[in-house]
Amino acid sequence: MSKTKKTSKLDEMKNLVNNTIDMEVINADKEGEEKLRITGFSPAPTSLLQAIERIDMVAEDSALKKEMFKGAAREINYLIKRMQLSALQAVLLAVVVNEGEDISISKLSEKLSISTAQALSLLTEFKKLERLHLIKISDSFSGLSFSVPTKVLFQLSRNKSFKYERTTGLDSTELLSFCHKHFANTFDHDIDNEELAEEIERLLNDNKNCILAEELDKMNITFPSKLILLALCDALFSEGREEVKQSVLWICATNQAHFNLIKRDLRNGTHELQLRGLVEHGCNNGIVDSSTIALTKSTRDRLLQEVDLCVGDEMPSGVIPSNTIKPKELYYDSEVAKQVDELTKFFGQDNYNNILERMKKSNFRTAFTCLFYGAPGTGKTETVNQLARLTGRDIMLVDVPSLKDKWVGQSEKNLKAVFEKYRDLVKHSKVVPILLFNEAYSIFGKRMTRINHSVDQMLNTMQNIILQEMETLDGILIATTNLTENLDAAFERRFLYKIKFERPSVEAREHIWRTMIPELTNEEVEKLASRYDFSGGQIENVARKFSINNILYGEKVDNRLESLFGFCDNELIQDSNSQRRRVGF
Repeated sequence: MSKTKKTSKLDEMKNLVNNTIDMEVINADKEGEEKLRITGFSPAPTSLLQAIERIDMVAEDSALKKEMFKGAAREINYLIKRMQLSALQAVLLAVVVNEGEDISISKLSEKLSISTAQALSLLTEFKKLERLHLIKISDSFSGLSFSVPTKVLFQLSRNKSFKYERTTGLDSTELLSFCHKHFANTFDHDIDNEELAEEIERLLNDNKNCILAEELDKMNITFPSKLILLALCDALFSEGREEVKQSVLWICATNQAHFNLIKRDLRNGTHELQLRGLVEHGCNNGIVDSSTIALTKSTRDRLLQEVDLCVGDEMPSGVIPSNTIKPKELYYDSEVAKQVDELTKFFGQDNYNNILERMKKSNFRTAFTCLFYGAPGTGKTETVNQLARLTGRDIMLVDVPSLKDKWVGQSEKNLKAVFEKYRDLVKHSKVVPILLFNEAYSIFGKRMTRINHSVDQMLNTMQNIILQEMETLDGILIATTNLTENLDAAFERRFLYKIKFERPSVEAREHIWRTMIPELTNEEVEKLASRYDFSGGQIENVARKFSINNILYGEKVDNRLESLFGFCDNELIQDSNSQRRRVGF
């Protein structure tokens, strides 16, 4: 290789920051270069750039032999003292800086006249330089390459040594911010898993008095488990994500085999963190999702006690925001109307807080538990919606049928996840939301005294979980059901308010018909209300069909009543068929 000195990034940096470098240093560099050209003697370096350039010149084609180290002894010693490096590290840094661009393994071996195997043997020293943040190692499809971060180049151009300052005295928020940076670098493949572990371990050791580091240390768990907890904390802290896909936890493993082991244990619930009650499977609409993992509430409160978590504006899945519920006029008899009005007042924020405070002072249970029961279509679910809308309370809707799972123990986990999610929602909501078990007859029925099948045992266990949760619930629970004769006495006692929704009277039905189809005459309304003992839901179905028919075929006043009779008869047939179907799980 020609020994003619190449145009380098160093020259470009000199031009770029010409106004920021001491001109005396540049003149000294030029003087030294001229003396070297004429006499072959190198004067003592006066700047980092001068030392780097001289080392690079001597190192080229040197095979890194002892003569090279002697030939650039003054410059190497200068870098050693200024930047706290070893002699070999000083040479490698100088070569990469003066290359002016990323230098690959093959290019490095060619420049130094060493074999590829010898170049690879230098990786340990390059790793040390990378940990000092002086060198960046990149691994791409074309192989390994080395470069110098821009911030290091600017420091060198100002004749200032770059020293990576270890971060100490951090609080939990600051510690998480640094962890987030290292996790992001690992995801971007800027650092590998081994370097991530070293950086995180260094952070924890440097900040042992930080609450987050203290609590992790008290847990007495393995370091990979600490990494998993920190990754979950970071997801919650930086992105507001409570649950993390297990697939992203590869950054916490030492190798692929270790990652496979982590995934298997987490999926089976046998991981160290799960056995200690520190993490749990995620929850999707009340259903346990074994592909995700989340911190338990107690772990979150313990580790992030001094971290201000920002709750995102995005509504969690399975939650109906109160401001999306459309107003709807409902009709009740006088007794139901009185009870619904009373609940609306109780659920008003000021009244709710005052009542809650008094209940706590009197050592009463603080749960507001309500049972809405009665025939289908009488307005039970819609009443919950309107209560939520009027009082500004979001609704966490539980899909009762999907709670039950064929796998042993999974249904119970699903149900526990529902209440855990609700508690978390209460904690992060300005206004306590409503937990709604809609059409809940299948899990609020009588408990079995004689267990014949595993399904019976599962149902009994689920009912016991609900009874226990109703005792300690800090919020509002409403259950709706069409069947009350099968309601267990233990559940009945735990419902503070029980409202029976009766089918509307003739007068109420007339009111509903007029509201749903305003163009009806009084005579038509009276005939429909007296002839069909419909619920509000059934009348609404008929009104919708009538409206659709008018859109398709145009309104015909002459046979309007006969058309409505036909829709009503059809509704009766459908209702009769639905009654014949078996209800339940």
